[in-house]
Amino acid sequence: MTAIPPQPDCSIEGARVIIRPLRVRDLPEIAAWEPHSDPLLAPYNFCIDSTAGWRRWLQRRRQDRWPYAIKSRAGVLLGHLSLRHIDCPHSARLAVMLAARHVNQGYGQDAMCSFLDYYFRGLGFEEMRLDVCGANRRARHLYQKLGFMQLNSFWVEASQFQASDLPEQYLCHWRRGKLRHFEMRLKSARWWSVCASSGS
Repeated sequence: MTAIPPQPDCSIEGARVIIRPLRVRDLPEIAAWEPHSDPLLAPYNFCIDSTAGWRRWLQRRRQDRWPYAIKSRAGVLLGHLSLRHIDCPHSARLAVMLAARHVNQGYGQDAMCSFLDYYFRGLGFEEMRLDVCGANRRARHLYQKLGFMQLNSFWVEASQFQASDLPEQYLCHWRRGKLRHFEMRLKSARWWSVCASSGS
């Protein structure tokens, strides 16, 4: 495994969230999260039942990515995000996850905007990439709003599902036990254009 650069310490303040490196003391809050009921998000439900297991989970993540906590200004852990495939200062790949009870409340957009500004301005990256499930319309809409462009589509094994398990609106992204995903990219120049047009 190729070693990644050390994760910079930071405290990124948005209008509603604060983002900082994920720490061991955050893990009990993640362990207490309610599971997602949406089958699309079920793979993000954790099945770790010990303190040692959680520590191993964070230790493994730190080997190949930079993990961050997304907290409310009141100190509640809302979710986490990470960067992997880190190629400074060219690009990295983003993954974002919010706790079930905090989805669709505007935290995701605030976290994304705040982190993107830090990523491009503070860290000096040239572009960001991410993968998103085609059936996740809410996430795709947000990414497009923030300036991400679709590069290509690919199919991911999802044999844990049957077509009968999925809501009807997901079926156009389902094919023989696989779910369609999209790779998306945001370049720094595009992000600055989005910021200028929004007045931020």
